Amino acid sequence: MHGKAYFCLIVHQLRFILSQVTKPQTPPSGHSPRFRLFFWLSLALLLLNLLVVNDYAPLWDPWEGLNWWVSRESPSQLPHFFYATWQSLFPDQFFAWRLPGTLLLLASLGIWYYGARPIFGERGSRYALLVLATAWPLVFSAKIAVNDIWLFAAQLLMVLALLRFLKQAQSAWRWISYGAILFALSIHLWSTVVLLVVLSTYLWGLHPQGKRLTRLLPWLSLPLLLLAPADPEGFLFTYGQLGYPYYLLYLSLGLLPWSGFFFGSLADLVYKLRRKEEMALILAGLLLATLLAQSPLLILVFALLIARQISAYFVPNYPYRAVVKGFAVLHLIFSFCLITYLLLSAFAQVGAVGFRGVMAVGAIYWMLTFIAVIGLYSYRPEMILGGMVWGALLSFLLFWLQLYPLLESRSIQSGDLLEKMEKQSTAERPILLSDSLWETYPSWRFLARQRQLRLSPVGVSDPTVSTTTAPDLLLTDRPQAPRPNFRVVDSLAAYSWTQLDSLSFYLWRPASGRE
Repeated sequence: MHGKAYFCLIVHQLRFILSQVTKPQTPPSGHSPRFRLFFWLSLALLLLNLLVVNDYAPLWDPWEGLNWWVSRESPSQLPHFFYATWQSLFPDQFFAWRLPGTLLLLASLGIWYYGARPIFGERGSRYALLVLATAWPLVFSAKIAVNDIWLFAAQLLMVLALLRFLKQAQSAWRWISYGAILFALSIHLWSTVVLLVVLSTYLWGLHPQGKRLTRLLPWLSLPLLLLAPADPEGFLFTYGQLGYPYYLLYLSLGLLPWSGFFFGSLADLVYKLRRKEEMALILAGLLLATLLAQSPLLILVFALLIARQISAYFVPNYPYRAVVKGFAVLHLIFSFCLITYLLLSAFAQVGAVGFRGVMAVGAIYWMLTFIAVIGLYSYRPEMILGGMVWGALLSFLLFWLQLYPLLESRSIQSGDLLEKMEKQSTAERPILLSDSLWETYPSWRFLARQRQLRLSPVGVSDPTVSTTTAPDLLLTDRPQAPRPNFRVVDSLAAYSWTQLDSLSFYLWRPASGRE
């Protein structure tokens, strides 16, 4: 009898423990000391990711190298003029040149947090910041000197001012809206006009207070599309630089750890739109406008959608819990397969050292996201947030500290190419690059200027050299003779990790040139 009683007691205790483990917990309110510590530690990890290796990493081609060259030679937009002045203050200092992007991201996130709390709430605003901190496209565009982070900050301020004016209609927000609109227009005309007009028209027609936006007269910006450049320079993800399918792919992959909440948020958005809920109307308008404008602000809209689902997941009657769990498990399987492929690829390309580098990054990411999936099934918010946020941030950090230096050391060494050209060239004649190399590697122009070498693309004469002067050298990426009577004087084989391909470069000299 005593044995049976003990057995029943043990079963009762196990049932009680299981019921507590599978019982939805209250998510962090945003005011508890433990959550505040986690929140600020996560932002500290974000800052570390933004600053690490910026002092010695070379210019990223073609985006950052092209932005550097355009800012120096032919600035046409507000960021270019800023960088032109910044370069004169800090010449050839990569860390200083990349610092404005980091400061812009931090400032824009702070402005959004304090300005959007009355609309999206304290908890939703903090969750959105944590999601944004894990978005690698946003972190990468702030880490290198490209104009996407400028557009993100300007359009964020513009949308925030529009929403605050929509809710309050105060004159202060009206003038802030005008200033933010002008700021965004000076960075990317086309994307800003499309975003402004589509969002204003949508809210004007569907939001209960949408008629207030007529006081801003946003539709007057439409004629500016006639002045918009067809292919603005210095951008990475925005309209005019990246094809639309790749734009959607890269920004979606940036939120891969949150895929379960993302698909759950889409189902929830459709449901609440049918009920004409105000917040769903605002988020749907932002989603439509940013998609049509091909704006980097789309990642903020994704973060806002995900942040709402993190809070709703712990409500007992949350209807999309199976969707969230299912896609989280699929993400876990997909990431395992991807990491396995990268391990094999790294071993084949670099050897055991590459295998260990990918293993370090992949292991920390997969283990922490696995903990997050366990948190989804056991309803533990600290496991969900900790696993997803720190899994992404720590894997980013390990990539920059361990894997990136290895990849860079095995990739194209621009200095080797320039050293070969310097040995073979004379000071009186220009060195020509094939058009493909001139566009793909604009950072070479920066390095050549440091070495006092003159580079020009094929077919475009150097303005400092007479057009009758024959070229001293011609650099191509093809073994075929680019012009009659040219011969190869040197070559270099290299691997480009950004292009995942082995490349060969050839130095050509006219047959009549000096031996």
